Amino acid sequence: MQNKAYGNVFKNRSKQKDSHPDYRGDVKLSSVFIEEIKNLPMNAEGYVVLEFSGWIKQGPKAGSYISCNLQAPRAQAEPRQGNAQRPASQPAYDLEDDVPF
Repeated sequence: MQNKAYGNVFKNRSKQKDSHPDYRGDVKLSSVFIEEIKNLPMNAEGYVVLEFSGWIKQGPKAGSYISCNLQAPRAQAEPRQGNAQRPASQPAYDLEDDVPF
């Protein structure tokens, strides 16, 4: 069995109130994937964080929907060619910038 986690999200055509979800769908998790995520570390809030990817697709009956994929986070993303990495000591943003609000 492959290590897979995937699904689809469709517009909720039976939405009747604002409290109902705008989109609904499902995710299928292989037993291999479930075993893999059991061993992932939890973050400070006590959650296991997964990467989520989505692609907008068209179906003959459903119309526009999102095909999605879940995966365990990559250990360390490799930098793309031509993009310089900032030093670890340099923050992603400058806290000294003037904020207009």
